[in-house]
Amino acid sequence: LDCIDSLQPKIQLITTCLQTGQPLISSMGAGGRYNPEFVRIAPLGETHHCPFAQQVRKSVRRQGLRTDFPVVFSDEATLPDSMEKTDGTRYKKSYYGTISYMPALFGLYMASYVIRKTMGVG
Repeated sequence: LDCIDSLQPKIQLITTCLQTGQPLISSMGAGGRYNPEFVRIAPLGETHHCPFAQQVRKSVRRQGLRTDFPVVFSDEATLPDSMEKTDGTRYKKSYYGTISYMPALFGLYMASYVIRKTMGVG
């Protein structure tokens, strides 16, 4: 279960899992979203409206790796005023504000997926 919020460490973990055949589910960006009805589990290659997933997808494809592993993401468009521009320190040019329940909801989706796969249902 990948819940890493920084791009390069996330890509390194995903790359390692894909190259070694380890099962994986990854959480994409919850920032700037507020409506839980838009949260989905889908293959990385089918994500949309998620700039974080787009960056992960580009990097994974550049390495010639598959994008059919499951991810949790929201297809809700981000609120325009939820992004804060930064001065670029700590390798970030911007960040999205995140409402408290969305990361928790992404985690619940991931836990449910793993439990259902382990039980052989759903």
